[in-house]
Amino acid sequence: MKNKKLAIYINDICNRNCSFCYVNKTNKIMTLETANKIISYINDNDIYKTIIFVGGEPTLTPDLIKYFIDNIKINVKYGVMTNGIIKNLDIFKPYKNLTFNISFINEKDPDNYYKEMTIKKLNDLNIKYNALIVNTPNNIVNLLNIFKYIIKLKPTYIKLLRQHKMGDIWTLNDIYKYKEILPKLIHFSIYCKEKFKTYNQISLPNKIDIPIRYSSEVYDKFEINLVDQDSICKYDIVGVDGKQYLCDGACGENKYCFGYIWDKPNNPYLIHNFGYEDVLYDYCYLANNKVCLDFDKINDEYRDYYNNIISKIEGLK
Repeated sequence: MKNKKLAIYINDICNRNCSFCYVNKTNKIMTLETANKIISYINDNDIYKTIIFVGGEPTLTPDLIKYFIDNIKINVKYGVMTNGIIKNLDIFKPYKNLTFNISFINEKDPDNYYKEMTIKKLNDLNIKYNALIVNTPNNIVNLLNIFKYIIKLKPTYIKLLRQHKMGDIWTLNDIYKYKEILPKLIHFSIYCKEKFKTYNQISLPNKIDIPIRYSSEVYDKFEINLVDQDSICKYDIVGVDGKQYLCDGACGENKYCFGYIWDKPNNPYLIHNFGYEDVLYDYCYLANNKVCLDFDKINDEYRDYYNNIISKIEGLK
């Protein structure tokens, strides 16, 4: 059974300059030569159930998205990670297995006007869309208002995202604010889910386990917290250059890659490119940062809290 996801960074150009963005923009666009090699790898291996197009802003190169979908021959669902400011959506009209994931940062963001226009067009084209909220210290206390605004746009689901390198940006006080607002958000989410039936659920940020620890003494061995690759990243991550990276942040900063994805041996373990740093990969600071550890604990706690309430409601029906 296919259960893997693949995120393909088809460009690193963008039409906005968000303060929380982690991508090192070099204005590159994936070449057709690289795209063809990735497409061949996808078709030959048939291991993916979902393929996500990422940038930059992937909709700035819509023909490249179309090229991938038209040439991938396996049965797969597609998604586009976007800021929602899209000029040409008609090109995507034929693709009913495509979902747009639109990011929001504030309910009063001037760009929301363009996002609403995009959503109206997606509705006209009968294309699904989800909403993503990037958690930052600046919008924590306003999460409920952001959520109430997004609910009116009727996405399939609303997902909260962790901020890249949050160990450098968040304080413990920010964590306390997040813990205070989260139950209110969950209660309102459940209320809307049951009353309006407008979307499936709210999705809390995924827990990121402590990643690879590279052993310099034994060159053919890795000490891995959990050997399954999915414990390190829920996706295979492929950059504009066709190389596979450890996570989204690593791809955005062009660090910690594992060589070209089409050269990857067919085994369940990550293969390291030894040309990179011989250090503990603590990119997300989970090994030693209290803010990140507390953030994960809170999300785990309230993920269970949410599921328990939903189970009780279902039991009463």
